[in-house]
Amino acid sequence: NIVDATRIKGANITGTPANGNVLKYNAGANEWDMLALSGATPITYSGGSIGVITGTTAGTVAWGDDYRFKTAQVVRGKVTEAGEGEYTNPRDALDSISDAAVDKPYVVLVGPGVYVCSEMVIPSYVCVRGYAQSAVIIKPKGNDYTLFTMSDDSAIADVTLEGLFGSTDRAIVVDSTQRSTIRNVTMYNFDTLVEVKGRHALCETTIAECLCRGKAVRHIAVDSTGAADRVFANITDCRFIGDGSETYSVHVEGPQSIVAIRGAIIDSIQGGFGIYIVNGSQVNISGSKITDCKTGILVDSPDDPPVVRIDSTTLLINSDRDLLVKHKNAVGAFKGVANKDMVEIDDNADFIADYM
Repeated sequence: NIVDATRIKGANITGTPANGNVLKYNAGANEWDMLALSGATPITYSGGSIGVITGTTAGTVAWGDDYRFKTAQVVRGKVTEAGEGEYTNPRDALDSISDAAVDKPYVVLVGPGVYVCSEMVIPSYVCVRGYAQSAVIIKPKGNDYTLFTMSDDSAIADVTLEGLFGSTDRAIVVDSTQRSTIRNVTMYNFDTLVEVKGRHALCETTIAECLCRGKAVRHIAVDSTGAADRVFANITDCRFIGDGSETYSVHVEGPQSIVAIRGAIIDSIQGGFGIYIVNGSQVNISGSKITDCKTGILVDSPDDPPVVRIDSTTLLINSDRDLLVKHKNAVGAFKGVANKDMVEIDDNADFIADYM
């Protein structure tokens, strides 16, 4: 009889434990019997351990060998007094990982401090996470560096990346065919802060809650030129602050780029372009505010016409144009707040403006 949740009374186990068997209580005989499992049963027994067949649904899985329940391996980085399994440089911590996999993910936890690093690659199934965004500052050793290159299913979060503003340096290059995530990262003083390359068949990147500021040619660049298939980027709740120079806060180039921009705040301090869209790109902008730029949104292309939809977005106090649609075959619509005198749309473009 089962007395309570932690104690079993008067129960005898019949049969010999074997692979493929589990225990089942036989109420009529007041005993526990060995029960052979069928192929449809999500429970396994092997070597004295009970497990769960990988691929069972979230409703049936509670514990076992499903990768969704795996605990990430932790590698720690700290500026001084590194102990066993710890490193004084994020690059050394990343280089120590050789067996990351979907069922063995890693997290590199970076403690407070300033780190000067050589170029780094974040392997697949690895996340670099700082103690706090303002407390972890990572710098390149020299100019013309790509500080981080991101692989498939990699992530970086809660750090500040400070460049030396070399001629071709980049804070982060996403070189992935699958998903990559950049979250809560401050970036400044690089030629390009984030470059999402479209050289592979499929690239899906999320950039969220980031601060992109200072002098740069491009804050975020999404480029699918030469891609075999579409390149996706989700830019959510990010803030862009220029320094008065001719910076492109978001630069999207097709022909296969698809970008969603939500909740962005862009302020280029009268010098740069808010969002620049060219060559067949598809861009959806919603719930954003673009002010104090040379041109708020520029839709241009010498080749394929872009498709642009702008909703619930404010375009104000831009020195040249709030919205400039130059491609004669561009397709799209604007619905938001803007100065009509600062909006210019090619007469042949299939583009509708609805001022709120």
